[in-house]
Amino acid sequence: SGFRDRSYCRIVKRVYPVIYLLTVCPLLLFFMAYVIMDLKKDGGRTTCRENLRNYGDSLRGYHDFYNALPMQVNLGEGVRHPYSWRVAILPGGNYALPDAAGVLPGGYRTDQPWDGPDNLKLADKVGGYYHCPADPSSIHDTSYIAVVGQNTSFPPRVAVKFDGFDGKLSNSILIVETHNSGIHWMEPRDWSIEEAIKGVNSHGKRFLDGRHVSLFSSRNPQALFADGSIREINPNIDPKILRSLLEINNPDKPKEPFISP
Repeated sequence: SGFRDRSYCRIVKRVYPVIYLLTVCPLLLFFMAYVIMDLKKDGGRTTCRENLRNYGDSLRGYHDFYNALPMQVNLGEGVRHPYSWRVAILPGGNYALPDAAGVLPGGYRTDQPWDGPDNLKLADKVGGYYHCPADPSSIHDTSYIAVVGQNTSFPPRVAVKFDGFDGKLSNSILIVETHNSGIHWMEPRDWSIEEAIKGVNSHGKRFLDGRHVSLFSSRNPQALFADGSIREINPNIDPKILRSLLEINNPDKPKEPFISP
């Protein structure tokens, strides 16, 4: 009986690793493959969405501090070179204005152009803060753009207050997601509303077509609305409705919070 028990134990010891390899390992491999496929399917979209949420928090924090959004291009006393809204809301800057030497708390120098030597060093330090991981362009190119126009959230040389939205925050776009923008994140340049409405960017490529803007083929580009929500924009949206979402006061603006069809 003792001999049979020892033989049985030896058999179990030999067979157990085989059973483990045939059952547990395939399950682990299947799980890993599922996770990888899910990440590929997501294409960094979740990170891009969280980026927009972070910018929304920063823009609202800036507004709480100054009772207005930053201007698309910022000028002021002691500022020799205009700087972008993206520079104005950099993390760690506490929304402060440039000091007497023209330097922002984060190290950006307004006494130099955006592509000045010291500012380019800052660009390397900040890295891809304004870059969506699914965007194939340079990590220094912004994936997030403001739309500029007299009646938009970023009119030329004007700082807009949320009070001016007249309760239309949920149907007014602040920032749109794009890929291959060709715009360095520090460059004080965005898109005009005419470029957006025509569906054409500065390179002559389509704007909201689900390929150039989001590169998610069957997925829609994302936009940050003034109420802090992030919603998708249908690439086939009616240009009239798109204009109403990009403008603050527009009679065609939807009455209810916009949901992309």
